[in-house]
Amino acid sequence: MIVPLIEGREAGWPLWSWLSLAASPVLALIFWRHETRLARAGGSPLLDPDALRAPGLGRALLVALLFYAIGTFFLLFSVYLQGGLHATALSASLTFLPFGADFLLGPLSTPAPRRFVGGYVNPIGLGLETAGFLGLAWLIAAAPIGAPPAPVLPAIILFAIGFGQGLGLPSLMRMVIERVTRALSGMIAGAVSSTLQVGTALGGDHWRGLLHGPGTAL
Repeated sequence: MIVPLIEGREAGWPLWSWLSLAASPVLALIFWRHETRLARAGGSPLLDPDALRAPGLGRALLVALLFYAIGTFFLLFSVYLQGGLHATALSASLTFLPFGADFLLGPLSTPAPRRFVGGYVNPIGLGLETAGFLGLAWLIAAAPIGAPPAPVLPAIILFAIGFGQGLGLPSLMRMVIERVTRALSGMIAGAVSSTLQVGTALGGDHWRGLLHGPGTAL
């Protein structure tokens, strides 16, 4: 699934990309049945189906799938800054500095809010991130065409987005792993990492290329 989504648009959506996408759910079903049989036979499955039946785990993995769906934002916002507003590469990179700084500070500060709000750190972090993206979208839409928004507000908003994502990521990992026994935590941690990568691929801008043809994603 990931290879045709990443490479298919650049290759003009050849037949192999469509066949790969069509085969993905079939291969997933075959994999699931194989893992189920292996677990029932007393083997060591890569992904134990019984572990995935833990209460709330499915919803937690869905959150993980959507978490990095914003990956394309960093490319498109950079294109907006340099192509639309004619910012230099250095200026565009400095615009992202508040996000990077707070993405570092967010995980470091997670223990403090956990003492007051407990497991609500994750929804608070993701809510802050979502509000930041909505605010940034409004700010860009409200700015005159070709004119950059005032520099202070984007910096504050990117600061909030980075802090929200920094709060959300470690609490998301904890939220998922705590739903299974310690013996299964390593396997579920691997499943979360894979889910995050799949979410990044699914959130790419290649869907526009899929709908409108090659070379139109940006």
